[in-house]
Amino acid sequence: MAPEFIPLIVTALLIISSAVAVVLSLVSYVFPSVIRRLLLVFLPDSTASNAALRISLSVTTVGLVLLTAVCARQVRQVFFLDESLAGAAARGNLEEVRGLLDRGASPNSWGPDHMRPAIAYAASNGRDTVIALLLARGADPNLRDFEGRTALTHARETGNPKTIEILMNAGAQE
Repeated sequence: MAPEFIPLIVTALLIISSAVAVVLSLVSYVFPSVIRRLLLVFLPDSTASNAALRISLSVTTVGLVLLTAVCARQVRQVFFLDESLAGAAARGNLEEVRGLLDRGASPNSWGPDHMRPAIAYAASNGRDTVIALLLARGADPNLRDFEGRTALTHARETGNPKTIEILMNAGAQE
C-alpha cells in the first residue's frame, strides 16, 4: 500500500469511530443501563455513576468528532483540491484551475507525492495563462520541486520566452 493513502485510511477509520461513538452516546442517554452493563463487562470494578459515564462518553465523542472533522478537512484540501490543482495546472486547464482556487485550493499547491508545485508543472508545460492566474492568486514563484528546481528553471528548460518573462516579472529566481 502506498503511504499517501494512509491519511485517507486514518480519516475513514476516524469517521467510523466517530459514528460509533455518537451512537453509543445517544444510547447512553436513552438506555443508560445498557452502557452501565457494557462497562461492567470490561471494567468489573467500576464505581462511576451513570451520569458520570454519560458525561465522559459525551466529552470523548465530541473530541473524536472534532478530530475527525480536522482530519477530513485536511484530506479534502490535499487530495481533492491541491493535487487536483497541480494536475489542472500541468494540463493548462485555466477554468479548472480557477474553479479549484475559488473552492479553496492553495495557489502554492503541490502535485501527487509532493514532487512539484503547481506553478512548476505549469511552467514546464508553457501554461502562461495558468501561471499568471496562480501568481495573481498569491503563488510563490520561487517554490522548489523535489530536485530543488524552481518554476523559472523549468521554464528555461522548456525555452518558452513568454513563460520566462512572466516569472521574471514576478520575481522568480533559479
